[in-house]
Amino acid sequence: MTASKKSILISTITTLLSLIVFSRPSASQAASFQALGFFSGGTYSTANGVSADGSTVVGIGVNPAYTSTSQHEAASWTSGGGIVGLGTLSGGGESGAFAASANGSVIVGGSSSSLAPQQAFRWTSGTGPVGLGLLPGGFTSQPSGVSGDGSVVVGFGIASTGQNHAWSWTSGSGMVDLGILPGGGASEANGISTNGQVIVGAASSTLTPQQAFRWTSGTGMVGLGLPAGGSTSQANGVSADGSVIVGYGLVAGGNNEAWKWTGGGGFVELGFLPGLSSSSALAASGNGSVIVGWGSDGGSTYQASIWDAADGTRNLQSVLTSSYGLNLTGWTLEQATGISADGNTIVGYGIDPRGNTEAWVVQVPEPATLALVAMGLASLLSFRFLKRK
Repeated sequence: MTASKKSILISTITTLLSLIVFSRPSASQAASFQALGFFSGGTYSTANGVSADGSTVVGIGVNPAYTSTSQHEAASWTSGGGIVGLGTLSGGGESGAFAASANGSVIVGGSSSSLAPQQAFRWTSGTGPVGLGLLPGGFTSQPSGVSGDGSVVVGFGIASTGQNHAWSWTSGSGMVDLGILPGGGASEANGISTNGQVIVGAASSTLTPQQAFRWTSGTGMVGLGLPAGGSTSQANGVSADGSVIVGYGLVAGGNNEAWKWTGGGGFVELGFLPGLSSSSALAASGNGSVIVGWGSDGGSTYQASIWDAADGTRNLQSVLTSSYGLNLTGWTLEQATGISADGNTIVGYGIDPRGNTEAWVVQVPEPATLALVAMGLASLLSFRFLKRK
């Protein structure tokens, strides 16, 4: 290599590294916040999750079109269609939506009425809500997650024992009890990986305190134990690739603290927002690098939170206003409940300027780092190509 070519290579690498280290999204990059509104005449809505591609938000709203103004209906929201009611199972009553497939075409929720017990349902635009039934001898069922292609649904329900048991559902096998940890007790499934192979939740028994679990068809239900010094743990969700599990646990002092768990690193506590004493992690991006949830004072004060390795746990509303220049005057973002696979779409709910609980969706810019890495690698590859010639 000639001295001139070596100088060019060193200069390219140095420039690339400096860009990677020091570049972050700036306020000038586009970001948006949108309130998702209500059913006609309503004043209440929540967002419980978002599809992996960020296109479809699912949740609950009060729909005055029912006979009672306090009746809740499962809802979905898209930028083109706004808020849409998903209905209930036969018999009327109330319903709620909790998770969506990767492209939003399949939505899972629960429905109850005076004519039938609470039951999980699977919704598509072609079928509407279709009940998934109950565990054998069971009394209720509630879904919490769905695989990327919409074929596997997970949740929990009261089994014949009178206690909650985690379950999974497919069209071929129906509702299958995932069991419990040794010693009897209860369990619930709260999340599932995109490929449907990793299911997470919480279980308790007479032998151990409540603890998070990871389930696969090969291992069955495996308890994850407790964070250092903790007395309970619960998994709320899992990254799309199944590698990062998120949740919370009861720690010293009697407060809940958010955590993430990986096979290689075990539990890592995520801490608390300034001035608050309780926290929970609810959802993670596709590779688990961004985690969202909430912080609380242990009472009525809640603040939506966001975590990443570089900045730790931060108040999401403060990040949106200070880093992206969004005007959220009058809002209190209380819980961030879902995040898209790429980490660019975050959903949740809070108190709006009129004092109502209202769902919202945030779009943040894609981090510049990935683009810069691609540009830098292209430069290096170009140099290598010229050298070979």
